[in-house]
Amino acid sequence: MKRILIALATILCCVLMASCTKEKSAATYSMGFEEVHIYNEAKMPAECTQVETAFKSAIQTELGVGVSNSQFTYNGGDAKVKGACDKAAQALSQIPFTNKFKFIVANGSTTIYSWSN
Repeated sequence: MKRILIALATILCCVLMASCTKEKSAATYSMGFEEVHIYNEAKMPAECTQVETAFKSAIQTELGVGVSNSQFTYNGGDAKVKGACDKAAQALSQIPFTNKFKFIVANGSTTIYSWSN
């Protein structure tokens, strides 16, 4: 009986350790403009670049991953990606835009962050 209990305890420990150390699988995220309302056509390209750069920089700085062709792969979860996006939004809140934008970050087909001015 004692051997059975020890064996069960060993199996339980192995199962618990395996579930605790299981790594999250990497997800591919995409980002881009969902809406653009142009009020000042001359400033639109520069303002689009400011928005994209803010998000790319925040993701690289906060998550340590680069963005290529508006996509990146990350295995730390949506919450950390949202945190990086919050940093980008904070930086963008200081900029007086003349055009209106809606910029999203998605995990697959699910939008996990949306910024608009």
